[in-house]
Amino acid sequence: MNLKCANGEGKDDSLIYVCHHCAVPICAEHGWVIPADDAFAESETPVARAAMHCGDCAEDFHRGIPRHHQWTAQVPGYAPPVRAYGSS
Repeated sequence: MNLKCANGEGKDDSLIYVCHHCAVPICAEHGWVIPADDAFAESETPVARAAMHCGDCAEDFHRGIPRHHQWTAQVPGYAPPVRAYGSS
């Protein structure tokens, strides 16, 4: 099974991410990276990590927070992307 970006264009992409809030498949071109998403913060030692978001969740959960397209090593909290199951 190949996943397609859920941006509405049906774009095939060799690397598909999933929104960390709703798990919708999204490509790096259309997804939003929030460089320091506090959803990963632990109770004793808060840790903010970068996370990929679909457009709706970026707006719903992180309105007004700096964001950008494309996953990049220059993002604080950068971690290598994890391939979605079924993507090639």
